[in-house]
Amino acid sequence: MSKIKLFNEAYRLAFKQLMADPELLAKPSGLASRLKDAVQALVKDSNSPSFVAVEAIARLKS
Repeated sequence: MSKIKLFNEAYRLAFKQLMADPELLAKPSGLASRLKDAVQALVKDSNSPSFVAVEAIARLKS
């Protein structure tokens, strides 16, 4: 899987999780940008979109 496809799939999965999480939605704006940054950083070291999505959400929560 190319890095672009991996990023797109991981971001899509993470964004779905983000929109379903009231804890994250209550945080200040800029979540989409922070999510993009987290996904980009994780894509460099992984080939699994679901792993990247879960880790990106975990980083936003911490």
